[in-house]
Amino acid sequence: GLAMIVEILSGLWPGADFSGLNEQGGWGNLFIVIHPNLFMDPNEFKENVHLLIEKAKHSRTKSGESIRIPGEQTIDTRNTSLKLGEIDIEDNLYHTLQLTAQG
Repeated sequence: GLAMIVEILSGLWPGADFSGLNEQGGWGNLFIVIHPNLFMDPNEFKENVHLLIEKAKHSRTKSGESIRIPGEQTIDTRNTSLKLGEIDIEDNLYHTLQLTAQG
């Protein structure tokens, strides 16, 4: 249901392609701006989000694996790269960059 709402708001509503049914419409975007103080104090909101994340991360899973929050792996990769002073890239990208640098 959530995916359908996103499709409606960012594809169908702005007149863009939606589910391949309006290919001439191209890409669609929707930006929603909500003032953070509209519903609650921003600090209370941040605290509640933190509580929600902690509850999700400490939930039991069927497989016993730990739960990752979106963006967590990216942050871990960034922190590792900063510690090492280098980034890990795919071999084909490295070779393409070498060829491009050679002119």
